[in-house]
Amino acid sequence: MINLANVVEELQKESILKTDITEIAIGSTNRVKIQAVKNAFDNEEIQITPCSALSMVREQPLSDEETLQGAINRANDCLKKSEASLAIGLEAGVVFLQDQVYLCHWGAIIDRNSTSYFTNGPLILLPKEYSGPLLEGKNLQDIMHHSTGIEELGTKEGAIGVFTQNRLNREQVLTQMVKAL
Repeated sequence: MINLANVVEELQKESILKTDITEIAIGSTNRVKIQAVKNAFDNEEIQITPCSALSMVREQPLSDEETLQGAINRANDCLKKSEASLAIGLEAGVVFLQDQVYLCHWGAIIDRNSTSYFTNGPLILLPKEYSGPLLEGKNLQDIMHHSTGIEELGTKEGAIGVFTQNRLNREQVLTQMVKAL
């Protein structure tokens, strides 16, 4: 039988927060994503370096797999473009499940040895009328701008903030994901 306390203790010994890592790259210049990484690490000795990274997936990912791949690609692109020991990629997308469309989030953290970890965030049900425009190639942020009037929603509370009436916003979701990573 596995002793969970021993497993947790061993993982804590290897914790990123207890190593000599001085720089972590984030695969975005979006202020919300950058702040989420800063919130999660809360360590002034670790430099958080924004990096304009390519997701190499559609502008609006349409599945969990594609959204996760975008996060992985952003983290890998950061490692190529920076001297950071670790890189984080965060990606939002949509997923279609049982005739419904949901907002999804995926994150990846990768080190110079290609060790990687992934996590996802909560699924939030989107209005059914968003399905058609999304499948036609429209971006959720543009659809949301049309329906709410909020410009650049992804740099603010995000769609999740709108649909939860700010009980949960994008920065909070991304912070929790980075903590999980």
